[in-house]
Amino acid sequence: MLPMSRSAGPGTREKTYHHGQLREALLNAAHEILDAQGAAALSLREIARHAGVSHAAPYHHFPDKQHLLQAVAERCLVQFNEAQEAAASGQPTAAQAILAIGEAYVAYAAARPHAFQLIFDPAICTPGQPSPLTPIIEHSHDQRRALVTRAIQEGSLPDRPVPDLTDALWATVHGLADLVILGHLPASRAPALLAALLPRP
Repeated sequence: MLPMSRSAGPGTREKTYHHGQLREALLNAAHEILDAQGAAALSLREIARHAGVSHAAPYHHFPDKQHLLQAVAERCLVQFNEAQEAAASGQPTAAQAILAIGEAYVAYAAARPHAFQLIFDPAICTPGQPSPLTPIIEHSHDQRRALVTRAIQEGSLPDRPVPDLTDALWATVHGLADLVILGHLPASRAPALLAALLPRP
């Protein structure tokens, strides 16, 4: 398996990566660019420059910019979901788990607004259309529905259709995250605003 390298200028050492390591290095570079400058700054040429490899190297893994953005969004989504799952883990009630997820949701959006916006960009993952992100999204939705079902059983939520309650909570939390990103609400208010959604039994 051949290493990938960049063309070095005078006095510049080449960076070399084995095939699997190259993809990881490119994604790391893409995440740094995304967080600093936003998705508009992402290009195969720019991540190659940032990772210190040849301009042709990214094409071994990403045939075009769309595939690159999908891979970056997939990685961001995994991290986003892991943060929510970690927040919910060990909570004694479903209501507390839901609130913890909401706080983690808004915290991620506040800390990584460009990543948050990329995850939900319809050009990257069109609702109703097959996507590499679909299994991750469905897993997340399944977990939310399970928590809402438990919250109904615990008496923290009204006995309404689970899909309706789940989407209503999601829409509310997502709207709060958007307001925080846009500067209309400070992130510090998120816990109190989320706590107003449902009681902690």
